[in-house]
Amino acid sequence: MSGGAWDDDAEDGYETVQQGGELAALDFSGTPAHENVELPDTSQPGPDEDDDSEVPVFTVTNPAGTVSVTVYLTGPVQRVDLDPSVVKMTERELAEEIRVLAELAQMKARSVMHAFLLEGLARMGHDRSEWSSILSTAIQLPSPERAAENMAEVFAARYGEDTS
Repeated sequence: MSGGAWDDDAEDGYETVQQGGELAALDFSGTPAHENVELPDTSQPGPDEDDDSEVPVFTVTNPAGTVSVTVYLTGPVQRVDLDPSVVKMTERELAEEIRVLAELAQMKARSVMHAFLLEGLARMGHDRSEWSSILSTAIQLPSPERAAENMAEVFAARYGEDTS
């Protein structure tokens, strides 16, 4: 061991480091105050951010056109659109209308999953009728035909002749 101080060799390269040697890349001096810095606009989604424009959604609207419910393919409600005339409805009536339309939109979305899965299974050589039954009963994915029938039944019972 040498007789020098414990930090002797640290002093040897001190001046080269201070003059921009090894640590020059770490110079984070700020922008002068007189320069304008333009910050990115974060209020709009950028190209890398998720955008709902490509996510499949399904909308069901009541015959009067006053309430529309849109759901994602997986079932959650994306949005509810209301016409100003819904102020004539009670809160309970409006809530029931939204609930019924949301269930129908979710059924519509599940029926599309049924059709998509059935097509894929058929392309792999599986029997369509057998798998359609399995998807409908075991997995609770109604066929598109069954979903359309159910929607017609609900609309007829709920709105009567007003199903145009």
